[in-house]
Amino acid sequence: MAEKAGISQGAFSLIVRGKSVPTLPVALKIGRTLNKSVEDLWGEILWTKRSFKGAKKPSQ
Repeated sequence: MAEKAGISQGAFSLIVRGKSVPTLPVALKIGRTLNKSVEDLWGEILWTKRSFKGAKKPSQ
């Protein structure tokens, strides 16, 4: 999967294990590889961050 996305195996492993947050370009590469949007892949993480607590989650 990492090779298909054009990133290193180490970087991909850190992202999958939640030890690293990808940059936007890397997130887009992973999303394209999986045929998913960045929001589909990381949206829930964004809405659980402290800065978004209390904010209304957009309806889908």
